[in-house]
Amino acid sequence: GLGVQVGPDWGLGLDLGFITNAAALTEAAGRAILDCCQWVRVSLDAATPEVYKLTHGMGAAAFQRVLDNVRLLVRLKRQESFACTVGLGFLTCAESRQDILPFASLGRELGVDYVQYRPLLRRFGEAELDYSDPGMLADMRRARELSGDGFQVADSEHKYRLIQEGDWRRAYAKCY
Repeated sequence: GLGVQVGPDWGLGLDLGFITNAAALTEAAGRAILDCCQWVRVSLDAATPEVYKLTHGMGAAAFQRVLDNVRLLVRLKRQESFACTVGLGFLTCAESRQDILPFASLGRELGVDYVQYRPLLRRFGEAELDYSDPGMLADMRRARELSGDGFQVADSEHKYRLIQEGDWRRAYAKCY
C-alpha cells in the first residue's frame, strides 16, 4: 500500500526484526513478518496465565490467543521455509521468577528457535528493582540446559551481575 517494495533484501544490509506481543497477529501479518524480517520476537514474559496477567494485565484467554499466534508463526515458518528466526522474550522481575524455568520448556514445546531472558529495567523515577535473589540466575542457568536440537535458551547474565553491583548504566553512548 505505501509503494515500498519489501522482502528479504529490503533492509539495505541491516537485519530487520520485529518485536510484538502477538495478541492481534493474523496469518497475513505473520506471513509478511516472516518474509520481510530476519527475526521476530514475541514478548510473552510468562509461562502461565497467572504471570501473564501480572506482566501484561490480560487474562487466560489473551494468554492462550498469544500462544496460538506463536504456534501460527512456527507453522507458517516451517510450511513455507521462511528463514526468519522466531523467538520468545521474557523480561524478568521478582514477581515473574516462578515462570523462568517453565518458560524455556514452553518455548521448546511451541517450537520456537529461542527464548531470551532479560532484566526488566526500571523507568526514570521508579524504585530500584531487586535482582539480588541468586535463585533467579540459577533458574536461568538450569533453563539453558534445555538448549539443543535447534532450540536455544539465551539470557543476559552479565546485565544481572552489573545490576547486582549497582551499575544500571547502558554500555553504549549512542543507539543506532
